[in-house]
Amino acid sequence: MLNYKKQGKTSKIGFEALGTWNGIVLPDINDDAILPRCREMVLAMDDRWSVFKAESEIAKINAAAGNGMVAVSADTMKIIKRALDFSVLSHGVFDLTSRPLSALWGKSKDGALPMAAEIEQAKALVNYQDILIDEAHSRVGLRQIGQSIDLGGIAKGYAADEVERFLKENGIENGLIDLGGNIITFGSPEAGRKWTVGIQDPMAASGNYIGALETGDETIVTSGSYARYFIKDNQRFHHIIHPQTGAPVESDLMAVTVVGVGSMDMDALATTIFILGVEQSLPILKQYSAEAIFITKDFEVFVTKGLKSRFHPNQAIKRGEKLG
Repeated sequence: MLNYKKQGKTSKIGFEALGTWNGIVLPDINDDAILPRCREMVLAMDDRWSVFKAESEIAKINAAAGNGMVAVSADTMKIIKRALDFSVLSHGVFDLTSRPLSALWGKSKDGALPMAAEIEQAKALVNYQDILIDEAHSRVGLRQIGQSIDLGGIAKGYAADEVERFLKENGIENGLIDLGGNIITFGSPEAGRKWTVGIQDPMAASGNYIGALETGDETIVTSGSYARYFIKDNQRFHHIIHPQTGAPVESDLMAVTVVGVGSMDMDALATTIFILGVEQSLPILKQYSAEAIFITKDFEVFVTKGLKSRFHPNQAIKRGEKLG
């Protein structure tokens, strides 16, 4: 274990992995080794999980769909099993096997929208119950030819948890981890202060916030329709596809920020809640002892009771009633 003492300097690193930009900040640490090691950890996970890398474990599972099972590492088995838990919890709203739909819609950015028949064909391949698990031999497979999985709704959260674990095992007491918007804060930025995380305004350019959230030892994850989308025939199509309709989610929300413990769980929970909407999500939040900030299509901002004293909204926003 590396033992770090406060040295009066903040160490930072930024890098691309998992299809996004990532950053880690360690206050009062003056070290040239620990952060590159964190980066290498995340890059190694990207190598195992990227659907775009032919040698990744996920790409191999997809290539073998309907024809056999693939040996996977312990963390790949762990993350797939946890994703399946959320599939059961959400009755299939969160589904790793929805990649045929997201890939189909991904082709539409510069061309024609998917035909109804194409959507139905892709939907027929979406069924989390077709994920085959052989835990004794650490193997994973897919039942049907043409099926494919994508860990994009949970992988960044798992990676953030692993980085936090590694840092704490090596004596780091204060830090902020931001893996593509999956944020973990622990300790403090300096004595007597709390970490403050800006909540993105979904109608404005990146870096414009509807308010600020004071955080402790927890994770903050946002899911929304504003980050990746395209316009076709004056209609906006975003990247979050409902696995049961086969089309971009028609939610009452523009964005939801979930706050709780465990970035992997909050990552999957944020996607699930965005799809389900406010009312159906409240029982699930309570089940995971999580809190949330909801931004509706009418640009009302609803905050669950546990965040009332910690969320400081801009005066310009339209605030809804606090949620119990």
